[in-house]
Amino acid sequence: MLYKLTTTTTSTTTIIIICMSVLMKLHYRKC
Repeated sequence: MLYKLTTTTTSTTTIIIICMSVLMKLHYRKC
């Protein structure tokens, strides 16, 4: 149970980091 929760949190954090990276790239490309 706890392991599952940790894995879910980790993957969610990874997805957020990837999304932020893509957004930053797009933002810099515009400027």
